[in-house]
Amino acid sequence: MFSELILIHRNGGQAPLVEMASERAFFFKTCLRQIAIVDAEGASNLALQAEGDEIYRGTEAYRFLLQVICGLRSPLIGETEVSGQFKLAVAAFAIPLTPWGQQLKRFFQNLFEDAKRVRQKHLVDLGSQSYGSVLRRELRVLPSVRRIHVLGAGHLVQEILPWIAKDGTEVHVHCRDPLKARATLGTQTAFEVHSLEEQFTFDAEDAFVIAAPVTARWIESWIGKSPRVIADLRADSAEDTINLECRVINLSHVFNHISETQAHLEARKAAALKAIDSAVDERNSYVEYRPFGWEDVCA
Repeated sequence: MFSELILIHRNGGQAPLVEMASERAFFFKTCLRQIAIVDAEGASNLALQAEGDEIYRGTEAYRFLLQVICGLRSPLIGETEVSGQFKLAVAAFAIPLTPWGQQLKRFFQNLFEDAKRVRQKHLVDLGSQSYGSVLRRELRVLPSVRRIHVLGAGHLVQEILPWIAKDGTEVHVHCRDPLKARATLGTQTAFEVHSLEEQFTFDAEDAFVIAAPVTARWIESWIGKSPRVIADLRADSAEDTINLECRVINLSHVFNHISETQAHLEARKAAALKAIDSAVDERNSYVEYRPFGWEDVCA
């Protein structure tokens, strides 16, 4: 199957694969990887000397790329961003009117068909896989929460902000240096920034996310009265507990949820990989006879 196709895979952080004329190779790049699909002649002209380069041919090239665009070789199992990037790369590629080009066209068509089938059967509704997604799920079950306050402006806050602000919820970030926080957290997510010294009136229907190294006593004094819910993401949240009359989601709860989800994801991933193997076997068993060779497709 697709015996004329050769796939070269290189990690994204390494030197770029040397691009050639579009009719000789298809290139696809993400932050994690670089992929080139070429014919035998094209491979001889491509730089393949980088340490860690992987070369796949025919059936194995198809299997590898199907795993990639299904999100099974990504840190977040089943993620869809890589699939979207691949579709854009294919749409922008001018497939040459040559026998090799026609084989590449069928290669892409089969990939999209099999990826759609694998995703629909095994990779939908995978659940929460990050701090932000767990918090969003926990806070969404509390419809009376009007505002979310975040204490801190570090890397963890960068991760969770897009999630908790997804539904247009009013978000306030409280930190020591508002100017630095605004520069660090960016402007893609809508939120307001406040200094810890700023007087702010909290409401009993507010939710609080604690993502700063402060003590429980300081938090209790700063908040003043019991909010609707507190998500306590401090590393010592299990030992230095917050004593307010509200629901408290601590870091161990988030860890447990992600661990449970990860076990579920690994089972789904195994099923998806098995489905991909079956799809590859099915494609490989299909033999198309062309009495006049590949030239008849270009006639």
